[in-house]
Amino acid sequence: MSDLIQSAVQFSTYSGELFGTHCHKDKQGRSVVVLLLADGGAIDRNGNSADGFNQSRCLQALAGDLVQLGIPSLRYDKRGTGLSAMALPHPAELTLEDYVEDAIHAIQYLRNEQAYERVVVAGHGEGALIGMLASQQVPVDGLICIGASARNGAQLLHEQLSKHLSPENLVQADAIIQQLYEGRFVDAVPDTFAHLFSHDIQPLLMSLFRTEPTAALRAVDAPVLLLHGSRDIQVPFSDANALKAARSDATLLFVEGMNHVLKAVDADTQIQLEQYRNPALPVCRQLTLNMVSFIGRLLRRADTTHKVTDHA
Repeated sequence: MSDLIQSAVQFSTYSGELFGTHCHKDKQGRSVVVLLLADGGAIDRNGNSADGFNQSRCLQALAGDLVQLGIPSLRYDKRGTGLSAMALPHPAELTLEDYVEDAIHAIQYLRNEQAYERVVVAGHGEGALIGMLASQQVPVDGLICIGASARNGAQLLHEQLSKHLSPENLVQADAIIQQLYEGRFVDAVPDTFAHLFSHDIQPLLMSLFRTEPTAALRAVDAPVLLLHGSRDIQVPFSDANALKAARSDATLLFVEGMNHVLKAVDADTQIQLEQYRNPALPVCRQLTLNMVSFIGRLLRRADTTHKVTDHA
């Protein structure tokens, strides 16, 4: 697409510069933009993980599909990842609130520096939780949650570990999780869990463990769209139902065939894991169409409200 522009941008936060990509068309209007927030862990602006397990480029592909349908976007490397690595001067002090603060700066950058009239936040996985919390603190025009969990981080981590640990090790891990959930540091971490519960990551884990997504979603003062893939092997569809129950006015849509990294995939788990490393797979078309339809409704509603106000 000859008029597609992928502009490298950066914006300031209290701890340093964050670097991102503004995906738009030449001479495109500034009526609306989507802020894409990446999933948890060391995931960069494109949706790839630092450990190489996820190389799907799912957010990069989603941004490309959105702009083809007339919706520009911003995605950025979270502090501590990609080009934003230097924005994390003290890794041991990182909390969920830092990620939320960064999202707030991004929203303000889009409004003030890029002069967009409306900002829609679209969070993927843990990025949806960050979007919920940021949307409570600054005005947004809509919130899209993709593959979001309804459970706090402690519950999620227990469930993930229960699939891989022996009963004895799970008891040990659960004791550590409980202590962190209560807001208490764990000084003596067994070697088995040295990486998972390192001292540097404990502040982040504690902030994740104490945050309830259902309560966060209820506090958002903006229209909400919940999107969940039928072949998501990381977050079950029951989480989407729980979020819908917590926020009855939200729109919940089921994306047939979509996995957690937004691609149309085979149901077999092993094949899915291989497809996490295949950036050539396209993003589910229905995901993009659902997002664009939701944004279109927001714009029509805002236009109607504006006209009524003008005639009042």
